[in-house]
Amino acid sequence: MAENHAVVLTTGKVWAAVRQALHAHAPLVVLVALYAALAVGLRDPEAPATAFEPKQMIDIFSVVLPMFVLAMIVFLYARLMIVSRGRSPLHIVRQWGASTPWLDLLVLRFPLAIAFLVVIQVLYVSLKVNIPFVAPFSWDGTFAQWDRALFFGQDPWVLTHAIFSTPKATAIIDALYIVWFFAVYLGFLVFAALPMNSTLRLGFMLAFGLAWAVGGSLLATVFSSAGPVYMDRLFGDPTFEPLMERLRAQAEIIPLKALNVQETLWLGYAETNIAPIGISAFPSMHNCSMVVIVMGFWRMNRWAGALMALFSLAIVLGSVHLGWHYFVDSLAGVFLGVVFWLAGMWVARWWMKRGTV
Repeated sequence: MAENHAVVLTTGKVWAAVRQALHAHAPLVVLVALYAALAVGLRDPEAPATAFEPKQMIDIFSVVLPMFVLAMIVFLYARLMIVSRGRSPLHIVRQWGASTPWLDLLVLRFPLAIAFLVVIQVLYVSLKVNIPFVAPFSWDGTFAQWDRALFFGQDPWVLTHAIFSTPKATAIIDALYIVWFFAVYLGFLVFAALPMNSTLRLGFMLAFGLAWAVGGSLLATVFSSAGPVYMDRLFGDPTFEPLMERLRAQAEIIPLKALNVQETLWLGYAETNIAPIGISAFPSMHNCSMVVIVMGFWRMNRWAGALMALFSLAIVLGSVHLGWHYFVDSLAGVFLGVVFWLAGMWVARWWMKRGTV
């Protein structure tokens, strides 16, 4: 009888965990459904197939997840070396490992969060490719004028290159822009690891999804723009050619990843035999997604939030310095990131008060 009772208890815990998971992810399912409906409504049947495949995201996490686990263990061990007070930090780490709900993490929390992210990214890329078919690029000139108005008649990249004038400085900015990729997905895993009933976990993922759905797709279509790097090729406007010539000259000394990626995106747009990834400048999703990360880390730990905020400023700098964005793209990204965070947390608090299903 004792064995049967143990089985019943185990089964009950499993079903309780599943019910909690379903409840915690219900708002995310609604968001995905609305995003999918937006994709159906905006999708132009003549738009080409995207180059994005869900397998790419899974491959990414096969690299990022071990990095996250290693970083978490190193951080914990370093912290415990300071506060262990005579106890063996290694022993405490082992206790922590034994008490961590690894099954819940690996079977429910991470897989469900990653599935949500994959779907969001698939929808985002498919609509990003679709933008010039629904709304041809038309806002670049306006955004460039707004930039000059903000910087007293000067393009902001002139200022960034005056301050960070050397090829080495540009190469560092370029490297930081690449690090954004890892920072965002490692940050996402931090919140994915939180308990299912965590308001912070749900609020973060809602804000993250809203950023890509509303900012990266809806607003990107309404304010269709390509960015300074493509002004000459698209409109015959050489305004930003001095910037691009400067970047190409610096790349001859120290290679810049940005130029290779920019060319890849252009070929996907201009060549019919190459599957596109999409071009879009407004709002800056690098900055929008980073602000969501910053807001989340600030809630968890002020020092971590401050560090992420500094990195976010570097991304703002890089988006202008490397020709990816107009400065107003970055401003919009920062503003929207805050708005989406507040909206996501509001919904999360409201939903979690309803209790489990």
